[in-house]
Parts: sequence; C-alpha cells; structure tokens
Amino acid sequence: MITIEPTSDPKAVELITVTVRDRSREAPWGVGLTSPVIREVRISACCPHCGARRGKRSWLTTFDDGERYWTQTWSCSAGCGHVDHYADVVVEADWIASAAVSNEVCSRTPPTSRLDPTPGDEPS
Repeated sequence: MITIEPTSDPKAVELITVTVRDRSREAPWGVGLTSPVIREVRISACCPHCGARRGKRSWLTTFDDGERYWTQTWSCSAGCGHVDHYADVVVEADWIASAAVSNEVCSRTPPTSRLDPTPGDEPS
C-alpha cells in the first residue's frame, strides 16, 4: 500500500510509505535459512540526491531460499540516475522515525547514503 501524507507545515517533510526488505534485521548469511524481513517504512517523498520526487513505485515479487515475498521498487522521477538501495532506505526510515519522536525532523541533517564518498575520497 502506498500512501502520501501531505502537510500544511512548510518545514515538515512530506513522507511516503514503501515496502522494502530489511536485511539488517535478518540472521547473518550462513546461519540457516533466510527468513526475509519485510517492512513498511516511511521515507521522504523526495530523492536524497537531487530533491525531485521519488518515482512511481511498482511491486516486485522475489524468491529467496524458497520464500516468496513482495517489495516495492522505484527510481528518481527526475532521472538523476539515483537508485534507492533498501539498506539506505531503512537507514533513512529509522532516522525519520527517531527524529519524529524527538520532533526534530526539520532541524536535523539526515544520514548520508552509504554510497556517498567520504570527504577526501572524491575522485580527482
């Protein structure tokens, strides 16, 4: 289910709900069968790289170790080329959830993507 939650507060972050696989909550590889952990999480409606709206989501059926599950996929609607990896989406969702509890969604800087270069590591 996809929901968009608009707000009249100009400082508030518009959130969408997406369904992703959260591998960080699963048993480590090699420790028995995989039991996919599927979560509905709330993330920003905007691409973290260019600020455009995240694209239209579609359902993806996946099979892993005999388990069948459904997640959603999307890409940036502006075509900046950014692909949201589920691990990054989970980090963003956890940050938004913790910021919402402390009521600081707008005053805190979100976590950087695990794909963003560390300062000084940029190609020359």
